[in-house]
Amino acid sequence: MCNIDLMPVSGIELINSGVDLEEASPPLQYQVRKYGRLLVDKDKNYRVNFEVRSRRDYFDLQYFYRLQKEAMFKKLGESDG
Repeated sequence: MCNIDLMPVSGIELINSGVDLEEASPPLQYQVRKYGRLLVDKDKNYRVNFEVRSRRDYFDLQYFYRLQKEAMFKKLGESDG
C-alpha cells in the first residue's frame, strides 16, 4: 500500500510517505534515493543489493521514460493549436 502526501514546491516533494520501495516504480525509487534520507540500516548487504538493482532498473528504463515524455509533450502541443 502506498500512502504519500505530496506538496508541490518547485517540483514534487515527498513530505510524509509510507512507501514500500520494493513495490514502487523505478522513477519513485530514484527520487527517494536521490532526495530521501536513510534512517535505519538493519541489513547493509540487502540495502546495497536493493540500491544496485533499483539503479539498474531505473537506468535501463530511462530511455523509454524519455520517449514517453516526449510523446506526451508532442501530443499536448498538438492539442493547443
